[in-house]
Amino acid sequence: MDKIAKYKGVIFDLDGTLIDSVADICMFSNKILKKYGFPTHSLDNYIDWIGNGARKLIERAVPAGIDEATFEKLFAEYLLIYEHDEHTESLIYEGITELLDRLTENNIPFAICTNKPYKVMLKTVECYFSKWNFVTTVGQKEGEPKKPDPSGALGIAKLMGLKPEEVLFIGDSAVDVNTGNAAGMITICTTKGYETRENIIAAQPDYLIEDHKELLNLL
Repeated sequence: MDKIAKYKGVIFDLDGTLIDSVADICMFSNKILKKYGFPTHSLDNYIDWIGNGARKLIERAVPAGIDEATFEKLFAEYLLIYEHDEHTESLIYEGITELLDRLTENNIPFAICTNKPYKVMLKTVECYFSKWNFVTTVGQKEGEPKKPDPSGALGIAKLMGLKPEEVLFIGDSAVDVNTGNAAGMITICTTKGYETRENIIAAQPDYLIEDHKELLNLL
């Protein structure tokens, strides 16, 4: 029997999975770098840096040798503008709107589990996904484990009242696949997010898709 046939709930990653948000990330990061007089970076640079949380991304964006106090101040300001300014440059991937509508119509619970900072994630959801009722939206909080630790995913499954093997974990990176695999969930990964195809294949997802639109037919 096909693994996917028995799913009863869905967990989505956010950036690169539901939404192409790199343009907003690039805009906010470059805004704070420019304020501090540091070099800015291209969209392609930020695509390469996404996936391990905001702190790691900004560590990669700032010049080497920056002192800790300056970094912490810059990072805190970055989070503030990203939390409070409107997100205007992101795009929901083609097919995602229809998928969320279909899941809603069929009473299949769905949630978000992302390494995006919690308050920033809430702003993204407010700006782009307010019409849908997510069971919960889990973002990164200081002092709590982030993906690929499966804690967040397992907590969501429990909240849904489902066994891990009844839940799909859908993402665009090796981190997402590793998270879902560690949680004992069915993993689906798209190659059209921000991760290289080679890294995704090495992580061994249960299902590999080439385009976000394929999710609707697969599910």
